[in-house]
Amino acid sequence: MVGIFRKSKELEDMLEKQMELNGQIGDKLKIAERSLSEYQRFLDFIDEKVEKNGWQLCGIKKHKDDEYIAYFLESKLEEEPQYRYNYNIYAYLSSNLDTSAYKAYLGWCFKERFTVGRVLHIDNHYVTSESLQGQGIGTESMNIIKSLAKQLQCDGIQGTREALNYTATEEERKIEEEKLYKFYEKQGFIQSREHRGIFLPLKKSVREKFLKNEENKE
Repeated sequence: MVGIFRKSKELEDMLEKQMELNGQIGDKLKIAERSLSEYQRFLDFIDEKVEKNGWQLCGIKKHKDDEYIAYFLESKLEEEPQYRYNYNIYAYLSSNLDTSAYKAYLGWCFKERFTVGRVLHIDNHYVTSESLQGQGIGTESMNIIKSLAKQLQCDGIQGTREALNYTATEEERKIEEEKLYKFYEKQGFIQSREHRGIFLPLKKSVREKFLKNEENKE
């Protein structure tokens, strides 16, 4: 009898462990199903932006863990008051499709209809949330801007180094300004702490000419 009870107890323990294992497998399947559903929603979102909005998909990158980020390019031509292509870059995280994680507004101007614009202007660009800063979104977006400028055969990229948090204290603005300076320095931009203008030459000859002009100004 003792042997029968021992075997019965062993069987109960085995069944209990198997039920626990089945529960764990079930939880993992639910997580996997939820992830697949989120990925499909992300892909549908990308299709909608490309097909309905006419945006160009610049790339999809793994952001962190099971989160992805998609980069889009929107272009529009304005003929008044000058010929100008407006290029807008947007980045969206798969975990938040309602609000973009990054925005950039660029301009490629022409004096006349068939002349070639030599400089791509960064009118404005920023990571939309402070919590997303320092995660490589701005760097990846700047790579897209550089690639666009090269495709347009521009001599360089021009912009203004400006902190966008206008409600910050003077000390906070100085800290943010320093972060921006280091960011553009890492990206290869020529800049000065005394002036907010930034310039990235895309050709060696242009860099040498620009630096010579700056020396003459001094």
